[in-house]
Amino acid sequence: MSLKSSILYFLIAIALVSCDKKRVFDEYKSVGKGWNKDSIVRFELSKIDTTKQYNLFLSIRDNNDYPFNNLFLIVSMEQPDKVTKVDTLEYMMTDPDGSLLGDGFTDVKESKLIYKEHMKFKSGIYKVHIRQAVRQTGKVTGVQKLEGITDVGFRIENRLSMAALKNNTNHNKDIAHYTRRFWIIFGYTMGAVFLFFLLASWGVFGSMPSFEDLENPDSNLATEIISSDGVTIGKFYNENRTMIKYSDLPKHLVDALVATEDERFYQHSGIDAKRTLGAFARLATIGETAFPRRRLQISAAANGPESKRMDHRHQTRTPIHQK
Repeated sequence: MSLKSSILYFLIAIALVSCDKKRVFDEYKSVGKGWNKDSIVRFELSKIDTTKQYNLFLSIRDNNDYPFNNLFLIVSMEQPDKVTKVDTLEYMMTDPDGSLLGDGFTDVKESKLIYKEHMKFKSGIYKVHIRQAVRQTGKVTGVQKLEGITDVGFRIENRLSMAALKNNTNHNKDIAHYTRRFWIIFGYTMGAVFLFFLLASWGVFGSMPSFEDLENPDSNLATEIISSDGVTIGKFYNENRTMIKYSDLPKHLVDALVATEDERFYQHSGIDAKRTLGAFARLATIGETAFPRRRLQISAAANGPESKRMDHRHQTRTPIHQK
């Protein structure tokens, strides 16, 4: 796994944990590809604050293989004083149209089913046993292997006071408000970008070159006068340009251009995200004076002390002496 993926998953996990402030205990256990009638899912609870009240939930993960509309469970809770309370519970698992209830973006849904409310624990260890008790209509024996259920969990949440519950409701409303606002702004932004490209393709901002023009740009090359023996004896030009191959360029010229214009040229794909973000940050903190205007100058100092500097905007012409 890459470092970026690891960081992303870590941040998501922190966000989920930080948002789940009510959680006291939350654990899942797998039942395989199907929940056998004789298979008992066990949980052990200890070190729970005896001065607070809690809400208890059963958590079920199921998928589209679940064949029934409801779910029957037998839940027993053994208290520290060895007193065991047994409850037979029924939960609806689907909508009237047969769609699975629960949370989830895939075919696997997670249902949080209420078990007990306003419960206070005693000091000691509690043991919770859960088994399925589903049976088909008209049959005495239960379903031996209940398909579609993959995991069974047990969850304990702090019971919020009325003030805390009101604050939590307001907090959820704020989150919903800002989420809705974000998606509205995002939608308008994407619509504006789409409209901009659409208008540009229609030529509203001016004509755009075709792919053929981009692949075959016009170059103002010099017209050469060549003698019968293949020697250039003169040129006519507005701009003294000659087409050469990249491989014919001197290496020190390429290195000088890269060092002057983009020293990280070989380290990015065309747009240097690091330098671009850095430029925006620097511009925001320092201002336009952070980027003084420069012009490229080619130094010929290496050729001797009498060499001069030459501005790249000046054109030089070498006279041709014909004997």
